[in-house]
Amino acid sequence: MSTGRDTVAEPGEKPEPKRPGRKPDLPRHVLIAYAERIYRETGRLSRDSLKAAVRADGHQVGTDLAQSVVNAVKAEHQAPARTGHPH
Repeated sequence: MSTGRDTVAEPGEKPEPKRPGRKPDLPRHVLIAYAERIYRETGRLSRDSLKAAVRADGHQVGTDLAQSVVNAVKAEHQAPARTGHPH
């Protein structure tokens, strides 16, 4: 008997039910890697470009988390080079 679900179970096992809601966000370090790649390839970085790249690969990211990652990566790239001088 078909249950109409995409998961396949072995005989005698119940298939894992689909979880409602959206997919979980990718881990922060993975999102930072996406953001670094976008910045390196385009010289620009925005929340929308990060979200588009993540979604193009079939993943999800929340707006607040995407903005937080973008802010962190931009701050890292815009920080003055540490030369040992007080200025």
